[in-house]
Amino acid sequence: MRAGASSIPQRRRPRSRRRGVVAVQVVIMLVVILGFAALTIDIGNVYRARGELQRAADSGALAGVSAFLGDNMLEALQSGYDGAPDPALIDPIHDSAGTRAVAYSEKNKTLQTPTKVEDGDVVLGHFDFSDPGADLDAEADPANFNAVALTVRRTSDGTNGGVPYWFARVFGLSDGQSAATATAAFDDRFSGYREDDRGNYLIPFTIHIDEYENQFHNGDDDWSYDGGNDDVNQTGDGIREIKLFPYKLSGGGNGNNNGNGNGNGNGKKGGGGGSTGDDGDQQGGSGNFGLLNIGNPNQGVPLIEDQIIDGVTADNLEAEVGTNTLTFFDEDGDEKTYDITGSPGMKVGVEDAVEERIGDIVGFFVHDQVTDGGANCTYRVVGIRFGRLLHIDLTGNPDDKAIIIQPVIFNAPNILTNPNAAPSGGQVGRLSLVR
Repeated sequence: MRAGASSIPQRRRPRSRRRGVVAVQVVIMLVVILGFAALTIDIGNVYRARGELQRAADSGALAGVSAFLGDNMLEALQSGYDGAPDPALIDPIHDSAGTRAVAYSEKNKTLQTPTKVEDGDVVLGHFDFSDPGADLDAEADPANFNAVALTVRRTSDGTNGGVPYWFARVFGLSDGQSAATATAAFDDRFSGYREDDRGNYLIPFTIHIDEYENQFHNGDDDWSYDGGNDDVNQTGDGIREIKLFPYKLSGGGNGNNNGNGNGNGNGKKGGGGGSTGDDGDQQGGSGNFGLLNIGNPNQGVPLIEDQIIDGVTADNLEAEVGTNTLTFFDEDGDEKTYDITGSPGMKVGVEDAVEERIGDIVGFFVHDQVTDGGANCTYRVVGIRFGRLLHIDLTGNPDDKAIIIQPVIFNAPNILTNPNAAPSGGQVGRLSLVR
């Protein structure tokens, strides 16, 4: 031993052991990091898929219910005057509803692939708006179906497959699962109409409600509309038309009355200011009734023409009845009516104005009573209906004079519904997601 050297042995640091500890810590941290990555990225992907599935379900359900608003449903409604609509007309509508729901779901992609619908995941039925928490009644009378429920899924063994994981595969998890359901329904408890100038639907014409209902179910079918070419053809298409104007007095009655022209008919019912006789002719009074002076006290022709071409405005309604919102059923379900003035006679320029709207969907008024005052009259308006203008001829043979309109089932933001309002027979309402 050299002088001055320590006799105490020197110990070397266990570097390899510390390296091993660090390696273990790194592995543990990587597992934790991967776990957080799996939580944030993979679970985030599941939430993304959930949102996209909901969008597909919403779109498909709304598209499915839209089948209840088409011409085929209108034809079915017109067939049901003395009873339920013909099942032969209803079944194809339901088939179309299912087809539309599936097609529009697939148009909306989930994780960049079409969202397919599995068998049994489209359900049609009746949605009870008075009990929105109740299940959709798929066992109801098919003629009363008003809703479509659609479920779409991403599951491991399903048509769309699961939601793929990226980082969670480290833990043996290959994919996640998600699903979404939507229910859309058509609410036909039409209670009112708000004119906010978003559309130009309302035109200043009215028809007696009884005459409208009669023609809706028993009228002629002489015209058709080709939407693809925006063309009107003088050939039937299975949908009955309405002769909107002109009429003697109110144009009331249902074709079986024997009214005496003063609303006191001695048949089944008076026409409320003029009825239809057994021979189908309008009874009593001269002039051509059915044209309204809405916010037009001087009966000015230019304003009438403007209202036909551009629609009755909110200001017009406020000037006539004090509001731009017409309420036909209040919150308690009580009926409300509006007295709106009119004047008989044919207005020069009406035909040209209507010609500009041929092919357009318009809203017109229905009344149940008219007070004839000679140069002026007052209509008791009880509602609004909608249709497509197809034809006008106000010259020549009086028997051939007519504005012809084809009814449509109408759904728009202007329409107001009310849980206590009477149903409109499927003719006017709001289509919306209810779940």
